[in-house]
Amino acid sequence: MTELDEIRAQLGRLSDRASIQDLVNRYAMAVDDHDLETVAGMYTADACFSRRGRVSTGRDAVLRSLEKSMRRYGPTIHTPHTLVITWDDADHAHGVATGHAEPGRMSAGRCAAGQWPAKWKACRPRRRRTSWPARRCFSFPTPV
Repeated sequence: MTELDEIRAQLGRLSDRASIQDLVNRYAMAVDDHDLETVAGMYTADACFSRRGRVSTGRDAVLRSLEKSMRRYGPTIHTPHTLVITWDDADHAHGVATGHAEPGRMSAGRCAAGQWPAKWKACRPRRRRTSWPARRCFSFPTPV
C-alpha cells in the first residue's frame, strides 16, 4: 500500500466515523421529536432492541416498543456523549454509544436522568458506500 493509499484509507475511516456519530445524534433527535418514520429508517428489518430485560425483535416490534415508551414519557431530551467504534472490516462496525435521557413527564414527583450505554452493530450497504443507514441491534441496559 502506498502512502497515498494509506492516507485515503485513513480519510475514509474518519469520514465513516463522522457518519456514524451523525447517525447517533440524528437518532437522539428523532426519538425526542417522536419521529418514528425517521427512526424506522435507522433499523434493519431484523433489528432487535433490548431494554430492561425485554427484547423486541424486528423493525415493527422495535417501533411499537419505542412508540409505547414515547407515550409513557412524553417529551424527552436524549443527549449523546461518547461513541466507541470497533471496525470489523471496511463495511461493518460495532460499538457502544453512551448518553443520558431526561423524561419531560414527572414520575412520582421526580424527573430522572440515566445513562444509556447502547451496544450496536452497523453495516454499510454495498451500493451506498458513503452512508451508514442500516442499524441492526441496539441494546439498552437498565439506566444507572
